[in-house]
Amino acid sequence: MSPAESTAAASSPRGPREGRWRGTAPAFVLLLVSPIVVEVLFGSTYVTIFDSLLVEIPFYGGGALLIREVVRRRRLGWEALLVLAIAFAVFEEFLVIQTSVSPLLFVGSRSLFVYGRLFGVNWVYAAWAVGYESLWGIVLPVYLTELAFPDQRAEPWLGRPGLLLAGLLFLFGSLAAWAVYTREVVPAALGYVYSPSPVVLGLASALIVGLVAAVLAPTRPLGNRRWPRAVAARPWTLGGAAFGLGLLWFGLVAFAFDLFPRVPPVASLGVAVVLAGVALTFLGGASARPDWSDRHRLAVAFGALLASMIAGYWASGISGTINLVGKGAFDGVAVVLLVLLSIRVRGRDRPRPPSAP
Repeated sequence: MSPAESTAAASSPRGPREGRWRGTAPAFVLLLVSPIVVEVLFGSTYVTIFDSLLVEIPFYGGGALLIREVVRRRRLGWEALLVLAIAFAVFEEFLVIQTSVSPLLFVGSRSLFVYGRLFGVNWVYAAWAVGYESLWGIVLPVYLTELAFPDQRAEPWLGRPGLLLAGLLFLFGSLAAWAVYTREVVPAALGYVYSPSPVVLGLASALIVGLVAAVLAPTRPLGNRRWPRAVAARPWTLGGAAFGLGLLWFGLVAFAFDLFPRVPPVASLGVAVVLAGVALTFLGGASARPDWSDRHRLAVAFGALLASMIAGYWASGISGTINLVGKGAFDGVAVVLLVLLSIRVRGRDRPRPPSAP
């Protein structure tokens, strides 16, 4: 916080105690929003296994809190948020739950999932999962929470005790998730404990370190890149584009689980690269517009989240009446909350008449 901000905070009507706890509400909301968006609304975590949230809240929520604090404390742009979110997703996929390196059971006629697997890595699945877990697990929850607390968007939410607690939560969530998935879920599915290649784990660790270093010690601060401005578009036009790109991204699941075995894995990876490039250029260009506002941010988040909720009915593997009904109920509540937030944001962004002299 700059000296000017410190002076403003000290002179504000908030008392010291109120200022000290100012970030508690948004931090707590983000702690819950991250696992709810990436797991519950999509359908990976459903009613009959809701106890998984005991691990997912500290893991996803703790990770989102730590990443958001780094970005906001260093006053970095959305590119830095995305890079750290990708580092988190690689950490999750390769070192924690190890889904991208473990042989997965295939739900169809084949006994094992082998499509796109080379050198001990499920490349097509890894591409989809890293994109999904970084955007829907970290970036969207951060944006949605900051939209709900606009006055605290640029502020750090955690003091030193809060950072320590978030770090401990994330450490607990990481160790618990590793134990549950690599020592219980995967062995139960495969019949044995799978040990990934040390070379693969080492390369994944190096990639994570490189991504974090690119944010913490950049030669040119992330967030100052020049993007070609997108053409003029209304917020919900951008939201529709985010929805369409989101649905296409979830289409990668069909390739990852070998539903189209005649399509070469290289082609599937090519589709993933193209989609990621289009989405990155789309977001960079749209956010470079001078009229970029909270309405645009919310519309993009709304569209992407709606794509996740719809795609989850077939891409998450959810089944059972109680689970499907539960997912529908949670998705419905989420849509209502998003609509209410959009009304609030629209009113906030509406130009106010000049005050009387």
